[in-house]
Order: sequence, then structure tokens, then C-alpha cells
Amino acid sequence: MSYFVFIHGKNPILSLAEIVSYLETNGFCHKLVEYRNSFSVFEIDKEPDINKLGGTIKIGKVLVEGSSKDVDEK
Repeated sequence: MSYFVFIHGKNPILSLAEIVSYLETNGFCHKLVEYRNSFSVFEIDKEPDINKLGGTIKIGKVLVEGSSKDVDEK
């Protein structure tokens, strides 16, 4: 399982609904980790296809996790 950030389009609620529908319809194992007006973070089991999501501007895979405190210390 990996974390993916989905950048929402002009209608964030519709974007989120579309993402969830896409994940469920295509058999993804998924969990919504965080939702903000401009983005959402999902933990999912395979790579999503942005070409199937008209209401999503970009998708990014989270490669490193940490806090801003971790960054400041390095």
C-alpha cells in the first residue's frame, strides 16, 4: 500500500466523489487519510490512472513521510 496525493479541480467535493467512485469501481483497496479543500490523500494498493479522473488536476505518489520539524533539524 502506498500514499497518493490527489489535487482537486474547481469543485473539490465532486473531485473527491469521483476519486472514491473510481477507486471502488476499479477494485482498489483504499483508505482516505486526509481531505482538504484543495487535495486529498489516499492509501491505495496500486497506481491510479489520472486519465480516468476528469476532476483531478494531478496525482503524486508520496515517497517520504515526516514532519516539518524533521526537515528543520537536517
